[in-house]
Amino acid sequence: MQTFKNIYWKKHKICEGIQGNLILDSGLEMSIVAGENLYCTPRTSGKSYKDFVSYEVLIWSVNDNEPFAYQSKNDINKLIKKYN
Repeated sequence: MQTFKNIYWKKHKICEGIQGNLILDSGLEMSIVAGENLYCTPRTSGKSYKDFVSYEVLIWSVNDNEPFAYQSKNDINKLIKKYN
């Protein structure tokens, strides 16, 4: 089963931060972001997922595309399990 460790990370395209993507077994796409002005902790720039304690998560086509704010690594693992 996939977990937080399977997320592919890259530099965020728009803000000073990072973006991770994960395609769930169900076919849904999970986007995980952290950086300036995003719903994460801290709300500053960072170059690695290790620079953050919580993240903003969006699962396309779930929850009317409203983000899950301030999600910890454990919270993200729970979302992966729920929507996988």
